Amino acid sequence: MSKKAAEHHHKAAEHHEHAARHHKEAAKHHESGKHETAAHHAHLARGHHEHAMHHAAEAAKAHIEDHGKAIPAHAELLGAERSLRLVSSRLSWFSNVLTPVSPGIERAVNS
Repeated sequence: MSKKAAEHHHKAAEHHEHAARHHKEAAKHHESGKHETAAHHAHLARGHHEHAMHHAAEAAKAHIEDHGKAIPAHAELLGAERSLRLVSSRLSWFSNVLTPVSPGIERAVNS
């Protein structure tokens, strides 16, 4: 695996871990009746999920760049670029929707 692909896999894993922590926080706040705070953490979790999917698509794309021509079995991964565009548009939408809720969300999601 290329260094570039491995880095994207690590980043995807980190964002999945961040998403899991925010889901746990959302559950805790929901149980205590703090629904606005719960919603905030749920939105952060969703943002980290989308960012993780972006890195997963980039990892697939890097893998194809390195091995796609030599390994025909990976032909189904050629849709990675299309997936990347979809994830990118979702991240843009997500950022626009949540900005009024909390200006720090974009900063948290992109870290």
